[in-house]
Amino acid sequence: MGTLEGEIQLNKRWCLNWCPNWIWRYQLSKKAMKKTQDMSELLEEFGRLGPVGYRDPTALPTIDFLCSKEFVVSESSKVAFNQIIEALKDENINMIGLWGIGGVGKTTLAREVGSQATKLNLFDKVVITTVSQKPNFERIQDQIAQYIGFEMKNDQGRRSEQELWLRLKKEQRILIILDDIWEPINLKENIGIPIGDDHKGFKVLLTTRRKRVCQIMECRPVVQLDCLDDDEAGTLFEKKAGLDDFSDDSIKILANQIVKKCGGLPIAIVPLASALKGKTNCHEWQVAYQRLEGRRLTEIEDVDERNAFVILKASFDYLKDLMTKTCFLLCSLFPEDHEIYVEDLVRYAWGLKLCKCINPIKDVRSEVLASIETLKNSGLLLDCGKRNVKMHDVVRQFALWIASSRKEISFGTIETLPMDESFKDYTAISFEANQTDELPKGMRFP
Repeated sequence: MGTLEGEIQLNKRWCLNWCPNWIWRYQLSKKAMKKTQDMSELLEEFGRLGPVGYRDPTALPTIDFLCSKEFVVSESSKVAFNQIIEALKDENINMIGLWGIGGVGKTTLAREVGSQATKLNLFDKVVITTVSQKPNFERIQDQIAQYIGFEMKNDQGRRSEQELWLRLKKEQRILIILDDIWEPINLKENIGIPIGDDHKGFKVLLTTRRKRVCQIMECRPVVQLDCLDDDEAGTLFEKKAGLDDFSDDSIKILANQIVKKCGGLPIAIVPLASALKGKTNCHEWQVAYQRLEGRRLTEIEDVDERNAFVILKASFDYLKDLMTKTCFLLCSLFPEDHEIYVEDLVRYAWGLKLCKCINPIKDVRSEVLASIETLKNSGLLLDCGKRNVKMHDVVRQFALWIASSRKEISFGTIETLPMDESFKDYTAISFEANQTDELPKGMRFP
């Protein structure tokens, strides 16, 4: 077309300066018609391939722009990965749930699944979008629509979920990863995603901190991603901290102690290791361990907002009722790695008068048991027997941090008790019988 335009400009002339050159114009019109016909044929032939061009990589974090270098290979992640891949191959499965505690690596694993799914030719397209606590469904729709070359906005305003649903049905094989779902959502009504009988080639992988979300949304299978074991945690820490064979033995000993405190949770291991990377003075490592031991993780130099406490706080803040939050805080008052007898929690809840009811013990027990289930499904408590639960070490440290700072109900232990007058505001302080000598002298309670 550029050549044709140049020819027009070059031959703009008049015959004898009096009349247009009709012969030239006739020839030019035939050329233009021929080019138009050729273009129509090309568009018809290649239009079936869909839009051609480059997407803005900042507009949508699709699998194409994700790297797997942060993928932590562990026994748990390998098992979870294989389960998900096998489910993606199964024509009878259309929605898969991946759940686990905040910061365990669900998002990273989901991205790795998406990356490998395209390499295995399981899907033509893979797209990932974040849902979050307060979903913005229009934003989610825009991200999905943009990836398939569909514009949600038109001259009349905004297209409906039904229109996106109809457009998505034209896609042959597509995987959508919905990351960080907190509440069950209706994929068709809220977003416009065809699922099940609506589209057999369409699959959804969702990640959540709450097992209950997977169950309500009828995911199959429901895959749990567990924490790293001791060896895996140590390897990850050494890699991120840059420890090698030439490192000081005393530093390695402290590193092992720090790793144990992180309890196999990548979101705690990575920031700590990164903060300590390059530090060759043993005293710096000792201070880091003391701060971790003293529940002052946020004071460690270079540990930013991505640390475990911030991640876990999001899960805690999402708990809806005071009973569940209080049960969570009460669990932190038991010794580290202690298997907590649920009936003990019932007695404490009754003693603190957390439930205003006619039949105190019976009703409190029901309330506590319901709260325990909520906490287990949120990954904040671990199941260890029929009537016992356990708290992850890092989760317990976070809970103690929260417990000692809340205004409505403030708990503490000997380890977290401030050595000043502020302990007067505490609702409860936990200590074992052999720790009574450690209490501050002249201590008074409300």
